[in-house]
Amino acid sequence: MTPANPDHRSAVVLMIDGLSPRYLSPYGCTWAGTPALDWLAAESITFERAAAEATDLPLATRSFLSGRHPLACQANEAYPALAGCREAGVDCWLLTDDVQLQQSLEAGQSPLADCFDHVVALSAGADFADQLAGEIDETHLANCFAQVLQELPQRSPPFLLIVHLTSLSGVWDAPMALREKHRDEEDPDLPELVRPPNFSSEDAAIDPDEIHGFTCAYAAQLETLDTCLDVLLEEARQDGMLDNMLVCVSGLRGYPLGHHGWVGQHTDHLFSDATSVPLFLRIPHFTAGPFRAHQLVSPRQIVPWIADWLTGQSETAEDEALPSLECRVTIGETTRTITTPAWLMIDDGETQRLFVKPDDRWDVNPVQDRCHWIVEELLQLIELASGQLANDEPLAVGSLADELVSGLG
Repeated sequence: MTPANPDHRSAVVLMIDGLSPRYLSPYGCTWAGTPALDWLAAESITFERAAAEATDLPLATRSFLSGRHPLACQANEAYPALAGCREAGVDCWLLTDDVQLQQSLEAGQSPLADCFDHVVALSAGADFADQLAGEIDETHLANCFAQVLQELPQRSPPFLLIVHLTSLSGVWDAPMALREKHRDEEDPDLPELVRPPNFSSEDAAIDPDEIHGFTCAYAAQLETLDTCLDVLLEEARQDGMLDNMLVCVSGLRGYPLGHHGWVGQHTDHLFSDATSVPLFLRIPHFTAGPFRAHQLVSPRQIVPWIADWLTGQSETAEDEALPSLECRVTIGETTRTITTPAWLMIDDGETQRLFVKPDDRWDVNPVQDRCHWIVEELLQLIELASGQLANDEPLAVGSLADELVSGLG
């Protein structure tokens, strides 16, 4: 079939688990250097209010690739946007370092195998690193990007290349020198851990020195990722591929580092440090130019939107890049959240915590005791929205009350 792609478009999507906006300079961080992401942000739509709708990695991955809300995702399901790309003649590739996903694809246990022309198993993080690397090019991330760079020049438009990386949550092997950049002389020695920490200290204060050490290690991983991304973008630029190539970088989940009593990821830790993700969408020849978007969006909107862009299904897609969600529901095992333009409520079934958005970006000041009527409205809304999402229906919650959209100001 002749592809509906007169501009010879192509797209590279990086979906990175553990990538948190809190430590990126395009989102306001002033102490960690990410020049490649800075450049990408200067060429992109940067979404300020993107957040995951699940903090379970397999579920978040299926939601991302299927375009469905996690409530509607099942282990064996169709992936319509990806299937549409292949039917339109778009060459679809998946490169992943996720060991569990690799095993399910190799065993034929995932319908994803039928959605891609090729699947490439990147060096598995579980088998790759057992000590800190001496140089960036010896890290797990560099090894993964080297494999991506081997594949990218061989692709001819139209193609969709999805790079799925779990290593910001699974392997912290950046050189100690990168960690030391963020350590002052009076600070304690930094940890040499290679496996990211994961523990709760809800009953006791977490040692600030320990958190500082973890944060330095995480920052070193971000700078390693940024260096690898810079090489990838430069290669695409020199080959002329960037002229017609869309580039998207998105997180799958954040990475809590001591806020709200948790370090690492847990399916029922649904505060913004765990769910907020960066999202950059660089659209070639985008006449509106780079800007910052403040609507509610989810990573699951990315693949369907890009599929439409690649196949020419939507003439107005560039003007409507990732339309705003009226509200956003994030699910854990026993906890769930609902976000509207003005509020975030976390509900564990027994208690609710309410935060003003977007002002209280990291959920510092709970206000449920002063806004009990907002809590009641959001409890009704989350039930209505969850039922529709579970049935894979378009979200239709009606016009939200003014106080749910504009707040109380």
